Amino acid sequence: LKSLAYEGNSFALNFPGEKTDVDDWFFSNPLKLKKDVLYRVVFYARKFQNFTEAISISLGNNPNSSSMTKELTPRVEAT
Repeated sequence: LKSLAYEGNSFALNFPGEKTDVDDWFFSNPLKLKKDVLYRVVFYARKFQNFTEAISISLGNNPNSSSMTKELTPRVEAT
């Protein structure tokens, strides 16, 4: 599976099957961010088959969807 990573050997993968209106979340390990430091976030998203897939990045204080209160990127459609 290492070849699925855009670069390096880490990646997230989801197989929702043929369900519609799937609203899944991935949570990373905690990030320790410093005040007054500018961070650059880069991600690559791709989809398999012809399903519509979109991804966005949000920030929160706990690993649950209701805690993701700061949207860092708008929804981007995966290609």
